[in-house]
Amino acid sequence: MQVLMKKLILAVVALVAMVSVVGAQGAPKGGAPQTMTAEQKAQFKQMREQQYAMMKKELKLTDKQVKDLRAADDKLFNKAMAIMSGPGEPAAKQQKAMGLQNEMKANYKKILTPAQYKKLEEMMAQRMKGARGGAPGGPGGRGN
Repeated sequence: MQVLMKKLILAVVALVAMVSVVGAQGAPKGGAPQTMTAEQKAQFKQMREQQYAMMKKELKLTDKQVKDLRAADDKLFNKAMAIMSGPGEPAAKQQKAMGLQNEMKANYKKILTPAQYKKLEEMMAQRMKGARGGAPGGPGGRGN
């Protein structure tokens, strides 16, 4: 389960990082920001597919749930891209894009069963506990 949460957190961090990078790569003289490169898109797509496969296995998702999660995540990604490419200070835009996490949680709560959502929350809490206390084998981890 820790591997799943690690990948989920990495996927969210990567999404925010990619959105931030794309927003920061504005064209000279106030032009519109560039879009992701083909390589960035391919890496992001691959990472997302791995995330959905792991979620499907660990949370025992149906094909419909995976499809619905993809659609919801696509909408959020588009919202984040719109925020980052819009006007304003980069830090404020990044904070606003990070605020989409609440919307993501609400979407997941609608799509997953209560048991699946609870398991996801437990996995996230465990991962966050491990991140604060050190990775397994590190200071504060299970390896000591």
